[in-house]
Amino acid sequence: MDSNRIFLISHHPLFAEAIIHILQDEGIEVAGTAQSLDAALPLLEAHQPDTIIVDCGENYPPDAETVSLLTGADEDRRVIFLTLDGNQMLIHRRQHVGDATATDLVSILRERFPRSSARGGETQ
Repeated sequence: MDSNRIFLISHHPLFAEAIIHILQDEGIEVAGTAQSLDAALPLLEAHQPDTIIVDCGENYPPDAETVSLLTGADEDRRVIFLTLDGNQMLIHRRQHVGDATATDLVSILRERFPRSSARGGETQ
């Protein structure tokens, strides 16, 4: 991943503020934020994030429709779902990290991931 523009969706202001602080301390750009999926959808076009982080709370794991709405036509966009319930992190493409820490999140964001052509069109 050459760029690393992040968009954060969280209805918990303290959680959002903490994630933003962690990312900015690591030199990762937070391109925008929203408090809900509905509020985020019209902003994603303008902000063009590489990765979307979603605080999904009790809606964990997310459904396929939510993933589809967030990725839209951008097959290379990565979506990371976080929940404080058990410190779980689910990265779109079905990578799961239990007992996730801030270090895990930063590592995932810095990790290169296969582009759509390398995946042979496989999506989840």
